[in-house]
Amino acid sequence: MDNIKEMVVEPLTQAKFVKPFLLRYKQNNVPKVWECISVHPSVAVIIFNVDRKKLVFVKQFRPAVYFSTHPREDRELIVSKEDPKMASSAGETASLNNCTSSSSKCTQTQRSPACKRLPDLPGACGITLEMCAGIADKNVDLRQVAKEEVLEECGYEVKLEDLEEVISYRSSVGAAGDRQTMFFTEVTDASKVAAGGGLAAEGELIEVVEMSIEEARQLLKQKAVQSPGEFLFGLMWFLANKASIYEEH
Repeated sequence: MDNIKEMVVEPLTQAKFVKPFLLRYKQNNVPKVWECISVHPSVAVIIFNVDRKKLVFVKQFRPAVYFSTHPREDRELIVSKEDPKMASSAGETASLNNCTSSSSKCTQTQRSPACKRLPDLPGACGITLEMCAGIADKNVDLRQVAKEEVLEECGYEVKLEDLEEVISYRSSVGAAGDRQTMFFTEVTDASKVAAGGGLAAEGELIEVVEMSIEEARQLLKQKAVQSPGEFLFGLMWFLANKASIYEEH
């Protein structure tokens, strides 16, 4: 999972999951603009194995986190060739010479005017600890999406009625403002029907991680964690609303 090499930055011309756009509006009669992306709503699931009294999380490689770990001077995005002055000043004009064959688009000047090879960093720089989660890109109920993600990512079969809806909130408010709905569910060793790990056909490579309640508390005491904000929120919700139930038994 952490064997990451030859990452290349290039312009995004055809997006599958995110659609960038510009908003123009007036606030208190002052014209403003804001760069946004359109994405799918999503679900996240807090999972607790009642047999082993362990929270169930996932680890996976996040390219955006890996990218953001690089020093700013290494991750300056390529300027389009329509602005050669800026590209020249950044030393990035026609950076195709820095690209590798691992990026097929980078070898086609007509499709990608410039791209940039990033220095290799340890793959662990991009591995995050998260709740089981996924996007709702199908026309089905969010509970069904959550049920499928629990099975695909963690290998547990859960019933729809056993998924407790916790809260729905906005994430990525600076860029997308998409809605994520969080669920909680109990699982048992008997409900573990598959290995999990995500769908290989979709390129997913996920490690299932278990953590005791006390380990979760200690995690929240750290000064820095390699996790998204909703993971920390979900963990705090569990400790505030569920942990005492299981610790008493």
